[in-house]
Amino acid sequence: MNNPDLNNPDLHNPYETDELLNQYLGFHYGRDYFGVPNYAAACAELCLQFMGKRPKRRALDLGCAVGRSTFELAVGFEHVEGVDLSHRFVEAARRLKAGESLDYFLHEEGELGSMAHASLDALECKAAAGRTEFFVDDACNLDAQRTGYDLIFAGNLVDRVNNPAAFLGS
Repeated sequence: MNNPDLNNPDLHNPYETDELLNQYLGFHYGRDYFGVPNYAAACAELCLQFMGKRPKRRALDLGCAVGRSTFELAVGFEHVEGVDLSHRFVEAARRLKAGESLDYFLHEEGELGSMAHASLDALECKAAAGRTEFFVDDACNLDAQRTGYDLIFAGNLVDRVNNPAAFLGS
């Protein structure tokens, strides 16, 4: 990795908190709300439609969070790498890939909420999980080996990087 600090999960990163891990598990694996389809799954489906008959060998999912879009992209790609800055998000994705079910707290109003769980069991992408890998890396300073992709997806990321123009120019 280009940045040795990425190996230190104790550095201040709001994405390492229980609160954000719970939110992202709910966002990626929770139920649909008000008839709105799951964002990560819908984005991956649009990417696969965009690719059409083009080769679908390798894809990169930048800012993959807890991995739903990575798993969904793997339905159509031979290999998909999910990359996120959060150690906890990447670890959650790896655990889901290994077949685990992850419990999380879903806030409903203030401190009120309920327990929920995330797993690949009920998803159509479960069989494709073996074609995924997850890495901790900085989308704005990627490891030099991250090249040669047929698709790079950066959903829900551009507004979260410090310098979106520099990110898009890299």
